[in-house]
Amino acid sequence: MDEFDRRGVVLRERHAVREPRSLVSLAQRLVDSGVRTIVVGGGDGTLAGIASVFVDSDATLGILPLGTGNSFAQTLGIPLDLHGAVDTIVRGHAESVDLGVVNGRFFVNAASIGLSVVVARRTAGALKRILGPAAYLVTGAIEAWRHRSFQATLELDGVERTLRTQQIIITNGRFFGTTPLGGADQVVSERLLVLGLEGTTPWELARFWAAMLAGHPEWLREVYTRSVRELRIATRPHRSIELDGEVRVRTPATFSVLPKALRVFVPAKDGA
Repeated sequence: MDEFDRRGVVLRERHAVREPRSLVSLAQRLVDSGVRTIVVGGGDGTLAGIASVFVDSDATLGILPLGTGNSFAQTLGIPLDLHGAVDTIVRGHAESVDLGVVNGRFFVNAASIGLSVVVARRTAGALKRILGPAAYLVTGAIEAWRHRSFQATLELDGVERTLRTQQIIITNGRFFGTTPLGGADQVVSERLLVLGLEGTTPWELARFWAAMLAGHPEWLREVYTRSVRELRIATRPHRSIELDGEVRVRTPATFSVLPKALRVFVPAKDGA
């Protein structure tokens, strides 16, 4: 943490944590002991795993974006380099942002069903270290040609819609990979953004996946989009759901928003 030292910031405790469960218990201990600023280095999955610790507490989360995609950090405008991220914690301000909830579990940025789950499982750690976010693009391009479509029934704020699809994305944050999907205020909108690919051919799926991960939303076609407060999804057959890069739950699932549940450091506003 030399970046903090150079700014004269004293960290009371420093911990290298490998097991997610250990990180949650450690963060909970710190909050319970009265610590009000906790800095965590990791990606979206790490942040989602500890989000519950900050709900209904006065603690503020400082993010060092050390993951592969770091979509949530991008949503918050946090620089992805270590110097800029530390500067956000030292000189920025605390803001309360929304959390997504599915079947009782939190997600900070995005949940998805379909090809992305396969990609999350099959993208090798070594490939991610070499290629970064592009590793997902490579794996997705390969898997798109053998992935099969499924039926999904979506109840969106009480309105039902059935799709034959290969990919559904539900975002609390603004970014999926490096592609901006929602507006700048998405993470404080108290709503989720839902995207469902209505195409079922491998070519349609490959084009969708390439657009999402390459940062070119103008490539997107055959996409069903809605902004909702609550969403229920049932699929045939049952499908796994990826939450911020980690496969954690399965359909059927109910999604909702917990407004302004997470206090996090964001960059100072212009002129501040």
